[in-house]
Amino acid sequence: MTDKVPIRRLATGVPGLDAVLGGGVPEFSFNLIAGTPGAGKTTLVQQIMFASARPERTALFFTVLGEPPLKMLRYQQQFEFFDLANVNESVRFVNLGQEARDGGLDEVLKRIVQEVETASPAIVIVDSFRSLIPAAQQQNGRLDLQQFVQDLGMRLTGWQATTFLVGEFQPAETEHHPIFTVADGLVWLYQSIDCNSMVRKMQVMKMRGQAPIPGLHTFRITERGIQVGARFAALAQRRGKTPGQLALVWCKDQPAITAPIFGPRTMAHLQDALPALEMSLSDEERAACDDLVPPGGTVANFHNTAAWMKTPLRSA
Repeated sequence: MTDKVPIRRLATGVPGLDAVLGGGVPEFSFNLIAGTPGAGKTTLVQQIMFASARPERTALFFTVLGEPPLKMLRYQQQFEFFDLANVNESVRFVNLGQEARDGGLDEVLKRIVQEVETASPAIVIVDSFRSLIPAAQQQNGRLDLQQFVQDLGMRLTGWQATTFLVGEFQPAETEHHPIFTVADGLVWLYQSIDCNSMVRKMQVMKMRGQAPIPGLHTFRITERGIQVGARFAALAQRRGKTPGQLALVWCKDQPAITAPIFGPRTMAHLQDALPALEMSLSDEERAACDDLVPPGGTVANFHNTAAWMKTPLRSA
C-alpha cells in the first residue's frame, strides 16, 4: 500500500499563525497551548474557535477550575473576533468545575464524553487543563492523569474533533508531564518586559505531519486579537526582500523620517542592509506594511529608560 493519507489543514483565523504552523492546524489533531498566566493562551484558542466554528461545524469550550466562565466571557467580548451571536449556536461553553471538585478525572471524562457525543463538535477546547492536576492527585487509585490524557486523546481523535488543551506550564515540565508526549502539536507562548514594554513571543515546539517555522515569533495582542509577526517576513519574501531590508525601506520612505538609524551587529547584517538604500516601495507595498504595523502604533521606550537619559548634565 503506497497511497498516503492526506492531512487537511485548518485555517486558524489568526494573522500570521498559519505560516508559522506550516500551513495551519492539522485536522483531528490533539494540541497543547502552553505558557505562563497572561501570555495570551485563552485569547489565542478563542480566536481560532470563533474563526472556525460554523453551525455545521460547532465548537465546545470546556472551562475547569480556572477563571470563572462569566468573567472570562466578559473580557473576551472586548475583542473584535468575539461574536456573541454565535454563542450557544455554533459555540457552546461548558463548565466542568463541579465534576473536577466532586468526582475527579472520572467524572470530568464522563462529562466531556457526554457533551461531545451529544454535540458532535469539530473543535474541542479544555481550559485550563492544568487545573485538573489537583483532581488527579486525589484519585485514590482511580483514573490517573496519564490514562486520562490518553483516553481523552483517543476518544476525541476517534470522534474526528480537533482539540486544544490550554495549560499554565513551565518549559522544565516537558520531560515529566504525560500531555507533552501524547500531544500532536505543542505551541508555547512567552511574555517578558523589555524597557517597560511587553514583549510576547511564541514557539511551535512540535506539529506532527508538517514543518513549522522554527524559532521564536513575536506577536501582539490588540483589539483585533492576536497578530503574529511572521506576516511581515512573509510579505518581504513575496516582494523579494529580506525582512530587514523591507523594514529599513519602509522606515526610510516615511514622510517624517529623514534617515533611519539601525545598529548592525555583524558584517552580514550590514551587507544585508546596504541594498535598502537603493530600494523604494510602491504604494501597494507601503500600504501593506502600514496595515501590519500602523505608523506611530509602536513606540520604543529606549529613550525613557536608557541610563544616559538619567545622567544629570554638567553645567558649563
